[in-house]
Amino acid sequence: MRGIDEKNNSQFSRNETRFARFNIGWKPRSTLFPSLATRKMPGVTVKDVNQQEFVRALSAFLKKSGKLKIPDWVDLVKLGKHKELAPSDENWYYIRAASTVRHLYLRGGAGVGSMTKIYGSRQRNGVCPAHYSVGSKNVARKVLQSLELLKMVEKDPNGGRRLTAQGTRDLDRIAGQVAAANKKTIVQ
Repeated sequence: MRGIDEKNNSQFSRNETRFARFNIGWKPRSTLFPSLATRKMPGVTVKDVNQQEFVRALSAFLKKSGKLKIPDWVDLVKLGKHKELAPSDENWYYIRAASTVRHLYLRGGAGVGSMTKIYGSRQRNGVCPAHYSVGSKNVARKVLQSLELLKMVEKDPNGGRRLTAQGTRDLDRIAGQVAAANKKTIVQ
C-alpha cells in the first residue's frame, strides 16, 4: 500500500507529508516581497522611548526651529473651561504641539474633536459633583493649523489630520536622539 513505510510501520514515509500538495517550500521574505529587502526600518520609533522625554525633546526642536507660528493670545488663554488659570509654563504652546504630533503618530486620523477629548479633564463644580469637560477647541485647532504650516501634519481625506512622511521621519529621528541620549546616561 502506498504511503506505508515498512521500516517504521508508519502511515507516511519520511519524504511524504500528510499535506504534501500544500507544501510549496519555504522562501525568505526578501524573495517573496522584494520591497522589504531594500527598505530599511528605523531603529527606534516614538513607541520605543520615554514619552515625557520625547515630548520635551520635540518641543525643544520646535522652539529651536523657530518655524512654528504662535498666536498672540497664548499668554492670556485658558486651556479649557475646566481650568481656573492660564498655563504657568511660558513654552506651553510648543509642548502642546509636540504632544499633539505624538498623539497623531500613535493614533492617526485624529481631528479637533478628538484632541479636545484627549486634553479634557475633570471640572469641579463647587458643591455639585464633578464631571468631565473637554479641552479648548480653539487651542486644538490653532495647534493643528500651526503644524500644517510646518508640513508635519496634513488633512486626512477620511476626516481629521494625519502625519506626513516628513513628520514621521522627523519624529523617528528625534526618538532616535532621545534613545541615544538615554543609552549614554545608562552606560555612564
